[in-house]
Amino acid sequence: MIFARVSPEQKLRIVKALKSSGEIVAVTGDGANDAPSLKEADIGVAMGASGTDVAREAADIVLLDDSFASIVKAVESGRAIYENIRKFIVYVFSHNWAELIPFVLYAVLGIPLPLLVLQVLAIDLVIDVIPSLALSRESPEAGIMEEPPRSIKERLFTRKVLLRSVFIGVIIAVGALIGCLNAWAVGGVGGAGAWHIGMPVPSDWQFGPGITSNPIYLKGVTMMFAGIVVAQVGNVLACRTSKQSILKTSLKANKWILFGIIAQLSILSVLIYVPLMQGIFGTVPLGWTDWVFLLSLAVIVVVAEEIRKFVTRKLSKTSPEILSHHDHT
Repeated sequence: MIFARVSPEQKLRIVKALKSSGEIVAVTGDGANDAPSLKEADIGVAMGASGTDVAREAADIVLLDDSFASIVKAVESGRAIYENIRKFIVYVFSHNWAELIPFVLYAVLGIPLPLLVLQVLAIDLVIDVIPSLALSRESPEAGIMEEPPRSIKERLFTRKVLLRSVFIGVIIAVGALIGCLNAWAVGGVGGAGAWHIGMPVPSDWQFGPGITSNPIYLKGVTMMFAGIVVAQVGNVLACRTSKQSILKTSLKANKWILFGIIAQLSILSVLIYVPLMQGIFGTVPLGWTDWVFLLSLAVIVVVAEEIRKFVTRKLSKTSPEILSHHDHT
């Protein structure tokens, strides 16, 4: 449908009619007579070079080069920014779930506290800051412009985003807890033998002034703390893409990710191996076998996310076929 030689009032009526029918309306214009329709539209696009001041003020987007090709670039950038914010949310919420689960188990099962408060603060306020910010520097994913437009009612924090963060967070928590409980079981509780979930906490493990000096307890706590941090290394790599495999990405495209990973592991090493930090954060040195286990947690997170993305891609490809067959029949 094409309209020609319409008045400003008629342009405004057209925009209102389209919006009332549920359409998302974008209007381009450069003159003062376009201002009402630019203001009424969901997205008003004004010409920056040849447009009037009134049109530029009424519009949501101003094309400085008066090129409609810039609209495509703006949409791509907007979609990339939106997805990067979601990646940031998934990454941050993942370690929040991983930190929450040990405290829940401590309260419900009565196990010794696997993670100290200062360690939680170290993760949230220092260790994971740079990697999470690095996700904001990700380039648009391949095929992002082929995705259908989002609903205007869709929220930034959706059920899919929540479930993805829970999925990763549970994997990290379980892996780190295995390292923690194994350290306690191998070392024995106060020399009294292995400790297991469901068994009463021995008297020498009651929470008191001496608990923080028990090397076996501190070994388990350190494994829990380091397990979350190292698993987040795999998580930040997995979060770089929402649907595409990370095997199709390169660290050269976002060097901040590599810098963030180096910062994560460097800060963790300082907190584990510097004697002064050990006394403050309740950590003990770890051996090479411990690091092999910790690095396996990062690999597990990446593999789990690759499987999830593969299934998501398969479902997204089969769904249109199912709908098409249904419409045909």
